[in-house]
Amino acid sequence: VGQLGSTLQQAKRIDRVAIQISRSLGGKIGDYEIQDEIMKRYPSDLMDNSPPLFTGKIIQNMPNNWDYTQSFLIKRDQPLPLNILAISPRIKITEEP
Repeated sequence: VGQLGSTLQQAKRIDRVAIQISRSLGGKIGDYEIQDEIMKRYPSDLMDNSPPLFTGKIIQNMPNNWDYTQSFLIKRDQPLPLNILAISPRIKITEEP
């Protein structure tokens, strides 16, 4: 318990999420109402080939508002590989309970 006490009583916000992925394509991240594409096809990708699988870190800004509980959603909405190795949210906390 920190100097201000438990964060249960404080408003918080997930403003950014870092995701480490391996050999993945597609997927969405966001709250339960609005999700953004994690990876997508770019105009420079050849049309006769599938886009290359991505391995690395993706940092995504989140649309969440201040609230006492926070959550986010990562989903795969197409039959494409989405291999998540790590998830690291950045959480901001108010100073007043």
